[in-house]
Amino acid sequence: MKKNILYTTILALYIATPLCILGMAGTMVSLKYEVEHSYWIIDENRVLKKEEKLKEMAILDSAEQKLKIQAYALGFAAITAFTIATFMLIRRNKFIP
Repeated sequence: MKKNILYTTILALYIATPLCILGMAGTMVSLKYEVEHSYWIIDENRVLKKEEKLKEMAILDSAEQKLKIQAYALGFAAITAFTIATFMLIRRNKFIP
């Protein structure tokens, strides 16, 4: 592997780490305000019947699950990118002929 490609890859991975962390934080904010706040609104709504509330809660449950999976995936990607970049930096003599 050429030296320029190796260091460019390492730099890209180190730049991707905080971007993944920011994405995870944004997803957690969405989880808080789009899902948890909506649960409260549905609970306080006196116009909806019980079946309608359960239907809306099921929709929110699936949205909550998707956001949690996305947040965990971004966290895993951040940890993985940082670990791989550090490994490549430590073992750079083996990658460069």
